[in-house]
Amino acid sequence: MADFQITRVVGLPRDVVFAVVADIERYPAFVPGFAAAHVRSRGANRLEVQQRVGIKSLTVSFRSIAELDPPERIVIRSRDWPFKQLHQEWRLEALDDSVTRVTFSALYTLASKRLQRLVAARIDRQLRRMVEAFERRLEQMAGEAAS
Repeated sequence: MADFQITRVVGLPRDVVFAVVADIERYPAFVPGFAAAHVRSRGANRLEVQQRVGIKSLTVSFRSIAELDPPERIVIRSRDWPFKQLHQEWRLEALDDSVTRVTFSALYTLASKRLQRLVAARIDRQLRRMVEAFERRLEQMAGEAAS
């Protein structure tokens, strides 16, 4: 089992940050390694998503469930291969009307110990790159809002 967590502060209101993180189908446009994301079904606060992601020569497609608790939290879970368990969580805390503390955490176990040994370090780097991509996207939006 691997655990990852990172916290950032961004100069945008919490509801704007939530909207960006919840717009999963746009991830391929700005998140490195995200090849495709398609919402297969939508519920009141639940999305079933088919996604394809890649780390170097390994590209995988899997289904996940995103549970939305606007504007505070998004939880993403999967048990599809290559995961035995995937649990990602975005927590959004309004520090004031235009500043949000974003905490992203991921807990995952890959389907086999061999796979875990082969790609665990790459996954951590990919998760860090993903958070940095969101940070750049949000900074760009904040810059556009200030103009």
